[in-house]
Amino acid sequence: GLLLGAADGARDGRSKLRALAPDVPERTELTAAELGAAFGRDFAVHAALRDGALAAALTVELDRLAGFRGDRRINERAVVERE
Repeated sequence: GLLLGAADGARDGRSKLRALAPDVPERTELTAAELGAAFGRDFAVHAALRDGALAAALTVELDRLAGFRGDRRINERAVVERE
């Protein structure tokens, strides 16, 4: 699975979501507007995906986006793969 939290969302909201699924990776590269656009809405602050092809593909694309933006929050798995 994969938890998505808007980069510009409140930390306490992400903490509450994380508490519900502590073992699920969380990504925060997208803003609320960017995350919302992915779901056909103006804004979305949180989203959760089940394990599967979509979550795996989105993880790869978020790694690429983070690298493109120079984002230091790239998850540990991505850093290991690049070494």
